[in-house]
Amino acid sequence: MKKILLVLVTMFMIFSLFGCKTQEENPYEEYGIRPIGSYSELGNFFKSQQIRDFWRFNRKDSDMLENAVTDTPAEKEVTKESSQTNVQVEGVDEDDNIKNDGRFIYVIREGFLVILDTKTNDFVKYKSEDFQAETMYLLENRLVVLGRKYVQYSIDDGTSEVEPSKSAPAVYPGYYWGYSDEYLVKIYDISSKDINEIKVVRTLRFKDSYYNSSRVIDNNFYLILNNSSIYDYENKKVTPFVYYDSLLGEEAIELPSDNVFYIGNDDNVYYSYTVLVGVDVTKEEKIDINAYVGYFSNIYSSLKGLYVANVYNMAYRTAIFVTGEYNYKPQTFIYRFEYDGAKIIYKNFHEIKGSIKDQFSMDEYKGVLRVATTVDEWDSEKSESFVTTFDITGNRFTLISTLGGIGLKERIYSVRFEEDRAYIVTFRTIDPFYVIDVEDPNNMKILGELKLPGVSDYLHPITDTLKLGIGRMTELTQYGATISVGLKITLFDVTDEENPIDVSTFELKGASSEIAYNHKSLIPLKSRQIYALPIYNWYDYQSTQGMYVMWIDVENKEIVVLGSIIHQNLDKVGQDEWSYFYNRIVDKGVIIGDKIYSISNEFITVNELSDKLPLIETIKIS
Repeated sequence: MKKILLVLVTMFMIFSLFGCKTQEENPYEEYGIRPIGSYSELGNFFKSQQIRDFWRFNRKDSDMLENAVTDTPAEKEVTKESSQTNVQVEGVDEDDNIKNDGRFIYVIREGFLVILDTKTNDFVKYKSEDFQAETMYLLENRLVVLGRKYVQYSIDDGTSEVEPSKSAPAVYPGYYWGYSDEYLVKIYDISSKDINEIKVVRTLRFKDSYYNSSRVIDNNFYLILNNSSIYDYENKKVTPFVYYDSLLGEEAIELPSDNVFYIGNDDNVYYSYTVLVGVDVTKEEKIDINAYVGYFSNIYSSLKGLYVANVYNMAYRTAIFVTGEYNYKPQTFIYRFEYDGAKIIYKNFHEIKGSIKDQFSMDEYKGVLRVATTVDEWDSEKSESFVTTFDITGNRFTLISTLGGIGLKERIYSVRFEEDRAYIVTFRTIDPFYVIDVEDPNNMKILGELKLPGVSDYLHPITDTLKLGIGRMTELTQYGATISVGLKITLFDVTDEENPIDVSTFELKGASSEIAYNHKSLIPLKSRQIYALPIYNWYDYQSTQGMYVMWIDVENKEIVVLGSIIHQNLDKVGQDEWSYFYNRIVDKGVIIGDKIYSISNEFITVNELSDKLPLIETIKIS
């Protein structure tokens, strides 16, 4: 009897040690993720699936680095209050092609990194023949520049070592422009306080990859890439993901198959990897890198974690391949990762009915993820929007509740979560602005609604009770269609949350901005409630473009336009009309102290930050 009891106890201990997994161990299947096993196994999986190819055009506003001549002082010091990149979450920096530290402005322009010393207005240019920068981050002692190789192939003089692609578009007669197959991250040491001596201390190269998104928290840089060269059609096999790290030498590094995962379900299968990279840019440590089979288009980051999402038509396969009829039923898949220093650790995933608009549709607050979606199924008469809450404590990603009845017969155009409130704009022919109480994730409710003409594509917090909406003027045509006819900026007052009102409006007929798809185009100096925005105006067949600067008079609840800065009216010498207009588009700017620096490809202008924005100086940079 004792022997039998001993055997049973031993078996119990073995099962306890090896047969059970705690939630902290994050078993793969339970959380919607599993390793591929090997690259050959992944190839066999692809052969068994009806895979959809994914294509995406690369960004064209790339810039590269080259050395240029000019003197600069050795000292680099933060001296004045300045505007910074307009980000979604305070403390989570986002990439931009302009950064500043209060004295030096770093800006990427037409293939150059330009560093301007605002104390003397001297500048330095840097350029590299093998690198075209696109965007960057500025840390205390590091400049992180992201981009890729960009090659011009000559077909006239035979000097090109690479045969140009027959399908490549000709930009100029006899030349082809094309990207290389690598995405690069260059980390510069700027601790010398001498901008003539910045130096590359580390280079990361990712083969067959293109940029998706990135974030920086403290010294940790997080990069999201996509790679669509996952399958070798000719040899019918999977291509392993390859990268290079100058810290480890010049040899190619093949990502082990143990670091490649299936994620979610089979509806998220493309011939594509999504690659997540984490690195502390101040340390000489190996990067954290994992690849996931699939593609993700929307990226949101809190201080604690990363959320990658994509919208899928769940009825597509059934409709097309089974019934032969097309039906649109969008479903959003959200995958949750947690930060641990520079590491990005997968936690869980959840799917939600409907589609999100962008990163602002997601927000994490006090252990709860809030998500705003629209369900429309191609039928505007059935459209409805929702706010859904999830418990994300520990490894959980579980549904709490859903609030519907938002924007019936309309779609979401902008969202802003602020602690225990959500502000949502929906649109079809008019612009309902909703105030929603999300303090209790189990019992959310619509507090108030305001209907007014036009639509806000972006919402920005001014104070606890004032919100800025930037979007479009609209008109209804004789055929019943709603069209955009200009730029509209609205100041909302939510002091009475059950009865929100618009207290001030600025409209510019024929104008538009890129705020609908690029929130970083807004230049905020919140401490003084000054905001600048590049605006394009095509009214009455006259094309003008410039930086509009406004002050929000909080006390009087009013939008006050200080003026506009236009580079087109500067000297015009020997340029055709298109080059003249393109090179003088003011698309970036920085506010430092009592001055605003507006930047085009050709000029940096310095204006006084006061009524009418008087010009102080013009600096020609090309």
